[in-house]
Amino acid sequence: MVPADCVLLRAKKDMNGMCFVQTTDLDGERNLKPIVTSKFIENYFEKIFLERSVAFEAQFTQPSADMYYYDGEIILTKLDGEKNQAQASSKEIHVDIKMFLARGAVLRNSGHVYALVT
Repeated sequence: MVPADCVLLRAKKDMNGMCFVQTTDLDGERNLKPIVTSKFIENYFEKIFLERSVAFEAQFTQPSADMYYYDGEIILTKLDGEKNQAQASSKEIHVDIKMFLARGAVLRNSGHVYALVT
């Protein structure tokens, strides 16, 4: 079960940046819903989160009663290797409901995922 509202950052490698959730307890729907990650984050995951060569900032909308709406952005800024200071170039990644894992949803047929708690 997903313990908190999250944004999918990475899915199991053989899932091509996708996982599936069941939201029966949230909306009564029994079908599996696909959740996808940003291809940019998926491709540069190690650089962003393991090598720490990129500054990471996330901005999201406040929680809403509408469970089919979610909006935000992730801003990645390259760091100068020696001084660890942000450089001028940055990449903004739009986040929407297709990347959102709702609290209480159940991960199915997907293995493990990496997600950012919002």
